[in-house]
Amino acid sequence: MRPNLLSLAFAGLLAGTTLSGCQAPVFAPIQYHDGFAAQPFSAADIRAAHPVGTYTLYRLETSDAPAVMQLTTWIEVDEQGCTMSFEQTLEDGSPVGERTEGYEGWQSLRDHAKWPEIAVNFSQETWEGPEGPFEAWVYETVGKQDGSDVVEVFVFDILSPGSPVEFTRTVDGQQAFRMALVETNRRKRG
Repeated sequence: MRPNLLSLAFAGLLAGTTLSGCQAPVFAPIQYHDGFAAQPFSAADIRAAHPVGTYTLYRLETSDAPAVMQLTTWIEVDEQGCTMSFEQTLEDGSPVGERTEGYEGWQSLRDHAKWPEIAVNFSQETWEGPEGPFEAWVYETVGKQDGSDVVEVFVFDILSPGSPVEFTRTVDGQQAFRMALVETNRRKRG
């Protein structure tokens, strides 16, 4: 059984939590290449941050179901990609579905953060995470889906290559989904 699309889309890209007094790199104004916004991290950065044993724990919230905790663990890595396990539970620890595994290439994981120039806004901001404030790159996409206004916000810890610290999806002004990092042991760059 393969994990759901949302799980796979974010599981391979984790997010960190602290700045620890380091000087953040400058990434504004955003650059565009071949009609796409510059991606927050390279495939090599993501690979370096995810050795075997790396894990992320996210809290997933939807507008119509109880919150779910998703644990993703890197169980095998090679030069081309990684095998991850995915486990979901309710907040009380009750399992949701079965544990699954999936392989994904590093470049494919990087490409989860690929947006057309015309659909993305970018800023660099200070955000609050599980371990305190950190410098973040914030990508906001705005579009239409089935006649509804859809806004998605992706918040990346500048020093922690991988998935966003937070992701929200708003439909017609109402939050439909939120994914927030609770805990990780991923390596920081720098």
